Amino acid sequence: MLLRALECIRVGSMSPLETDFRLVTAAAGLPEPELDVEIRDERGVLLGIADARYEAYRVIVEVEGDHHRTSRAQWRRDIAKHAAYVRAGYEVVRLTAPDVRGAGGSAPTADLIVRVALERHGFRP
Repeated sequence: MLLRALECIRVGSMSPLETDFRLVTAAAGLPEPELDVEIRDERGVLLGIADARYEAYRVIVEVEGDHHRTSRAQWRRDIAKHAAYVRAGYEVVRLTAPDVRGAGGSAPTADLIVRVALERHGFRP
């Protein structure tokens, strides 16, 4: 059991919710994203650090804890950052804890949400 858990460890995840996102999507057969990756524009200017990126499909996933909603400053930064990602040619998928972990007895939907975005950009399982 421990050896299997060791195989699941990745460097880069900044929160348990991000780790849960990666494990849920991997279990659903989705490709493994790059974690906490710098996103830069064509001039090399840093636009932000994305939680997960599927570069081949131009999809960024942001896994947002509640502080993204409750902090006005964080909310404003997120809006500007996501707009910059879109200008740079990415689709941005935003997920919350219920998407990743399920809520009220419902199953997580993060894998379905991300799969649809990836398929829009050419992913074929």
